[in-house]
Order: sequence, then C-alpha cells, then structure tokens
Amino acid sequence: MSTENVHKAISQLYRQTSGSITATLANKYGAHVIPQIEDAVQEAMLKAMSVWAYKGVPVKPESWLLVVASNLLKDQFKKENRLDRSSTIPIQHVVKEVDFDELQDEQLKMIFACCHPDLSDKESFLLSLKLIGGFSILEISRALIMNYEATKKSYQRAKKKFVEKVGHIHVPPTKFIEPYIDRVLRVIYLIFNEGYSASEGEYLIKEDLCGEALRLAKLVADCKIDTQNRPLALLSLMNFKSARFGTRISAEGKLVLFEDQNREDWNQEFIYLGYHFFEQSEVESNPSDYHLEAAIEYEYNIAQSHDQINWKRIRTYYQAIFKMKPTEQVAVSYLFASYKCGGLELFKIELENLRFDFKRNKHFHALSGDIFTSIDKEKALYHFIQARDLSRNRLETNYFEHRITSLT
Repeated sequence: MSTENVHKAISQLYRQTSGSITATLANKYGAHVIPQIEDAVQEAMLKAMSVWAYKGVPVKPESWLLVVASNLLKDQFKKENRLDRSSTIPIQHVVKEVDFDELQDEQLKMIFACCHPDLSDKESFLLSLKLIGGFSILEISRALIMNYEATKKSYQRAKKKFVEKVGHIHVPPTKFIEPYIDRVLRVIYLIFNEGYSASEGEYLIKEDLCGEALRLAKLVADCKIDTQNRPLALLSLMNFKSARFGTRISAEGKLVLFEDQNREDWNQEFIYLGYHFFEQSEVESNPSDYHLEAAIEYEYNIAQSHDQINWKRIRTYYQAIFKMKPTEQVAVSYLFASYKCGGLELFKIELENLRFDFKRNKHFHALSGDIFTSIDKEKALYHFIQARDLSRNRLETNYFEHRITSLT
C-alpha cells in the first residue's frame, strides 16, 4: 500500500476509532487524565503512519492502535512514577479483536461523562464531538463556522472543566439518571440540528454531524435506561428528518421548501427506521417533547401529499410542546401550523396571544414573508429583508434574496 493510501486509511480509521479508544482508556484511568489520553491517541496515529507505510496495515488495526496508545500512556505515567514498568503490553501480544460490545459500553459511559450536569450545553457539545465522535478541532470549527483558534480555546476550557468536574466515568445509577439523560438527549439533538440546518456557512446540511447524532442516540437507546422511551422517540424523529436530506437542495444548489420537495425521492430506509422507532417509543401517558416531535414527523410521512397533511393534529402537538418548552422557535412552528389550519386570521390571533418579540428570529420573518406575499407586498418585503439580514447561511440568504427580487 502506498504512503498516500496508508495516510488516507489512517485518517478514516481515526474518525472511526479514536472516540472508542479514548473512551476505553478514560474508563480505565479516569477523567482526570483526558489530556494525556488525547495526546497518546494522536501519537499512536502518527506512529501508525510511519510503521504501516513499510510494514503494511495490520489485520487488526483498531487493536494495534489501542495497545500502542495504552503503552504510550503508561510510559507517560511511568515517568510520573504512577505505574510499574512491567505493565506495558508488547504489540505482538495482541491476539484478539477489540470487543465491540465492550467498546459500545465504554462509549456509552463517555457520553454521560461528556454530558455531566455541571457542564454547559456548549461544553458538552464540544466534548462529545471531540472525545466520542473523533472530530478534530479543525473539523469542529468548520462544522460550527467558528474561528479555529476560538474553537480550540473553547474546547480547552471545556476539557479543563471536564477534568475538574467529572470523576469516575460511568453510567449513573437509575435513581440519579434523570439530569444526565435529559442533557444527553438535548446535546445529541443539538448536534443533529446543527447538521440538519447549519446556522452558518456555505452548506445547509452537514451529514457527518447528523450521522454522529444518530449513532450516539442509538447507543443510548440500546442500553434501555430510560423508562419513558425518549431515546427511541428521538431516533424516530431524526430518522424521519434524515429521509429528506436529498430533497432539501436542488441540483442547482438552491434551497427547496418542504412543500415543494418530491416525496418520491425521500429516503425510504430512513423512513422505515422512523416508523420502526416510532412504534417502539410508544408510552401509555405523558409523552415527551421528543415523542410529540416524532408524531409530527409521522404525520408528514403518512400524508400522500403536502395538501393532505393533518395540520389540525400537528397544531395540537405543537401546542403541547409549547407548554413543555415555551421557546420562540416552538412558537414559530405553532404559528405556522395555526396559519395552515385557520389562515391569516388565526395566525394574527395566536401571534397576539404568544406575545413574543420575534424581531431577531429569522424563521418568524421567513414565515411572515410567505404569508404576506399575496396579501401585502410591502410587509412581505420587509420580513424577507429582515430574514436575509439575520441569516448567516449562504443558501438561505440566496433564497431570501430571490424572494426579495420577486417582490420588487
């Protein structure tokens, strides 16, 4: 294998395995040595580049990397008089594959560690992408459209707090799980949403972020620690949304609205998984906001066309979600469903009842621009200009520019 191909293989392997190797070592040695673990994993990857280029990629590359990283870490500890020299494992003694179930369990523990209640959502977000997902600082900065140095500093601060606040890395006992599971699911959904509708940059969809969110949600769902089935509901709604990846942007690179998408091009595999997890997530009472969002996605998919969507039912779901999460974004979704049910009159009534400002909400301005296009062009123009000025995503900005041009 050529040096170039070896480097490509290692780069791909890094994304696939660095998170699980980090989780394995963190579970063994603790959260307080995360900085040393990261250094060891990166050094193992660099060593692989030089060794594999002339010896070839080993039969069990993941095992090789884990042992090398572990030995490097132990060497560091020996310098600090933490370990006896005899604890180092010779690479040639690796005789078995890394146990997949064991790695899954260790990654699960890391998810809960990264989402410790003493960490902020942003800190949990950064730590999850870096330590579990194997994203580099450069990849995270590109995904979030942040300056590289700013991303690096934010991550270093998050890591410092992780070392200070997180002790033993474990899945908390059932009686203490609630504040953790809530944060875990929230952070996973944050990762998905940033990938599904990128807030900034050239691209609307970042499938690597969505894929990582789906992977993490499946890990959490498989451990069956939430009696309310929220991880399954989250999996359902994310799979339903993922089915529309290929239809949200046209061949010319333009934004395609939900009502204009070709339903026949929606990904049937994702839709099947959406239905599958929706059925599994059923609860007898008190559905969570994830259940209700999944129910909305379910309604979108069972309708034969956009015109046949049951907007009354969807409005009821959004009303219930708003009671749980009275945020501006949920309010905009509720207004949209209200308009679909009762037109401009109901939209105005609900807008008055909600009493939000909405001045800095691009989604509200986009909705209002659509509503007023055939009623009051001046109002529509004002709202589309506001939406354009508030958007930092190029595809959205181009779409709003097109709507503005069509009104002038």
